[in-house]
Amino acid sequence: MKTFITAISALLLIPALVFGQAEQSDSSMDLDRPNIFEQHDVWGVGAHVGLLSGMGLGVRYHPQGRIGFQLAGGVISLGDETPFSIGGEFQFDFDAEGRSRFYGLAGVGYYDNGAVDDENTPEKDELEEDKLDAPLRIGIGVAYEWDLSAKLVFNANLAFTYFTDGIILPLPQFAIVYYFN
Repeated sequence: MKTFITAISALLLIPALVFGQAEQSDSSMDLDRPNIFEQHDVWGVGAHVGLLSGMGLGVRYHPQGRIGFQLAGGVISLGDETPFSIGGEFQFDFDAEGRSRFYGLAGVGYYDNGAVDDENTPEKDELEEDKLDAPLRIGIGVAYEWDLSAKLVFNANLAFTYFTDGIILPLPQFAIVYYFN
């Protein structure tokens, strides 16, 4: 949990530092930047943190037009446990300028806390208690992407996330993505 909180804190600090510098040079920015997503196909890779559509490394594909897709996932070894997640998003652009965009999303993800059955687990009942109650999540939401440089963007979104145990929560997600053509 400490690692998760540290990762979110770091992702929240990056835009504050970048936007602080961007305000100083705002007058030199061109306000009529062409939308790169309308001009050609765009691929991206980056880091994604969230409880809806996967956590870890992400890959994005945005074909020419208003529709995009993302796959994200990761695994980490924490002693006896190996938690992992995998997920995806369908994205529809409402508005875009340059590499910045406002879009809607529909996502799905599967999360596992990595509880393993081995000789150190005294009983199978304890293993079942360690499993997540709702490993599958489905949600819809909105997102905004700010261009930090010519190729790098910061992404924040808020999605109403349905957990398979019946809970629905509005949860944020964050990403840093490097776009290349």
